[in-house]
This record gives sequence, C-alpha cells and structure tokens, in this order.
Amino acid sequence: METSTLATKICRACGVELPIDRFRLTPDKRYRRGTCTQCFNSRNRDKDKLRHRRWLYTNRARVARVNRAYQETHRWVKRVVNANMRAKQAGASCVPFTVAQLIEHWVFVGIDPDECFYCGDASGSIDHYVPLNRGGPHRLCNVVPACLDCNLTKGTKLPEEL
Repeated sequence: METSTLATKICRACGVELPIDRFRLTPDKRYRRGTCTQCFNSRNRDKDKLRHRRWLYTNRARVARVNRAYQETHRWVKRVVNANMRAKQAGASCVPFTVAQLIEHWVFVGIDPDECFYCGDASGSIDHYVPLNRGGPHRLCNVVPACLDCNLTKGTKLPEEL
C-alpha cells in the first residue's frame, strides 16, 4: 500500500488538516496563506457585501442617476424579455427575438415604436395582435406596441371584436 506524499497544512480558521494545494498563495507567491481557500472566500464574501452596501449608501444619488439612465436607454428590453417568457409559458409557437430585431421590424413595416398601434397614444407595453391563448404565435409579425389602456381593454380579444 502506497502512502501519499502530498504535504498537508492545518487551517487556522476551521482547524481541518487539508492538502497544501487547498491554501492560496500570498501575493508575492512565496508562501501559502494560513486559512484554506473555502474559509478565506467565506470570510471575504462578508467583507465584500458590507463594503458594497456602504458604497451604495454613500453613492445613492449616483446609483439612482445611473439606474434612471439605464432604464431610459433600455426601456424595451424588459418588455421583450417578459413577452418571450410569457409565450414560452403559454406554450405558443415561439420564435424569440431581441429588442433590435423588434424595432427594426416595426420601422420596416411602418409602425412607430413610440405610439400605440390601436389609438396612437404613447406606447407602454407590447401586445400580441392575435392573443397567445387564441393560437397567435409569438413572432415579430404578431407583436405590436400598445398603450396600457388598449392592451388591458383588448385582453384576449381579437382587434375585430373591440
């Protein structure tokens, strides 16, 4: 029976004897740290969370400004992601698409993405022209911009039934 010749070391934090390769090297790469990788990571994770919370608290205005700018430039992303997810859950014939593909299609067909397809007001959502539960596919040709009022009023009806 052969014995292992791997060097071992006892972790200062957990007190378990582990192979030497479970300990990180110091920044100068000359020595191994006193705590194993698992203990080192868990201890630093708590410090990182605390430091991140402090940074968020002291930079609230900056964080709010960045979030507003992101939401303004990516306003269609959440709508498209939600529409793709709803279609998959409904089991509809689904061809997922990106925001860029959707906007490009609407511009090509002559639909203004900022106006409701039904009434012309400012659009705030995406609507399936033929509803998913009526067998409508989740494809670029069946998705139109709609204001919330029109989208909720239309619901599961076809546009001709309004």
